[in-house]
Amino acid sequence: MTALGLLAGLAAAPGRAAEAPELTSPAAVAGTMRAMFDALALDDRPALDRVLAADFYAYDGGHEMSAADLFKYVKWRHDTGTRYTWSITEPRVHISGDLATITYKNRGTISDASGTVPMTWLEAGILHLRDGHWRIEFVDSTRMPLAPGTATASIPDSSPKPTYHP
Repeated sequence: MTALGLLAGLAAAPGRAAEAPELTSPAAVAGTMRAMFDALALDDRPALDRVLAADFYAYDGGHEMSAADLFKYVKWRHDTGTRYTWSITEPRVHISGDLATITYKNRGTISDASGTVPMTWLEAGILHLRDGHWRIEFVDSTRMPLAPGTATASIPDSSPKPTYHP
């Protein structure tokens, strides 16, 4: 085989298989983030584990949290009567190969027996495409200041300290 023939053969050899277009769309990345919130809202640890990377961590309220910490904190809040709603708005997704970043405004509410308070968080995530699925590796969440005059008595502490909770 000549050098030219070898090069032609290499050029025709399949490299890494192209991912399905739907996997590499911004909607797929945002959908993975939504799946995380759905799992948390339902206290569904298996569903949460399907979208989080094994080494997932988050920065929330000034604290670093593992997947176990995050799940335990949200479940503890649910068990004490607090409910959250979350929605991803204004997502900005950037995909480069098997990595993606997303920033968005998470507009939702925090509710308990005393009422419901609208809330907005500024959030960002880093995802990695593994085995044909986006996995969330990192999330950063910062609560936006409340509007002047908003009652805050019913809003749970935004600085979760998982080691203090059962």
